[in-house]
Amino acid sequence: MEIDFLETRKIGFIGAGNMCHALVSGFVKKAGFKPENLFISAPSNRNLGRFAEMGCMVTNCNEDLLPGNKFSCTVIFLCVKPSVAKKCSKTNPFLVYNGNEPLIIISVLAGVTLKKLYQVICDRSFNEDLKMGKIYIYRIMPNTACSVGKGICGICHCLLGDTFDESVKSLLSMISYCEFVTEEQLNAIAGVGGSGIAFVYTFIQAMADGAVKMGLQRHIALNFAIQTFLGAALMAEQSSKHLIELRDEVCSPSGTTIHGIHALERNAVSSGIIDAVESATKRAEEFGRDQI
Repeated sequence: MEIDFLETRKIGFIGAGNMCHALVSGFVKKAGFKPENLFISAPSNRNLGRFAEMGCMVTNCNEDLLPGNKFSCTVIFLCVKPSVAKKCSKTNPFLVYNGNEPLIIISVLAGVTLKKLYQVICDRSFNEDLKMGKIYIYRIMPNTACSVGKGICGICHCLLGDTFDESVKSLLSMISYCEFVTEEQLNAIAGVGGSGIAFVYTFIQAMADGAVKMGLQRHIALNFAIQTFLGAALMAEQSSKHLIELRDEVCSPSGTTIHGIHALERNAVSSGIIDAVESATKRAEEFGRDQI
């Protein structure tokens, strides 16, 4: 069963935070979606203005998004924080959905398993009986680079089967590099991609600071640091060589680069990055245990 998201489907978003904004921006600016086919719900108007400015429809009532209601979306992204989902579990709008049309829910809640999502959304534990239902839940882990069409997105298969797998991946591939992973692996995607983009920003800032320390003006230093990352990422993507081989090609004997690499190793930068990914992954796991 294929869904033509671009031409015929209305897509809803519950939650109006930064991740929602990144997804909506990517769909509008990079994937070519019509903003009037994107609908955003939040309990207050605090974050809804930026979506309205893009031409999206906004509401304070989550039920408006459901099929058969005001906006009648058949795909809904759940973009709230895990703690918010817990507070809303007794009044969530999906409990009132009795339509015949399949409803696809795509959750970005870090660490919250599919079985827990079914428990919250369908008000009962997942079991075989739910295979007769019409709510199909996917978990994803994107990052904010979706806003420029260069995001990453791990996708976890729906417990009800693979009916909509290709449609969901096709949708998300418009704004990100996507891969299906096991649910156990999704937390690691949060560490390397979801949170990892912030680690890259930190590295870029540090490189620019170093260049300023050595005499470059701030704007020049920052632009060179950014372009260095862009160029390195593109070479890593397009080359069949191992990253260490690409690095060694820059390291002339007794040259500037090997001295810099030595400084990185002396300060345990590689170990620090590994620790950062591990810490972010473990925190994602904690969300699932503690917040719903």
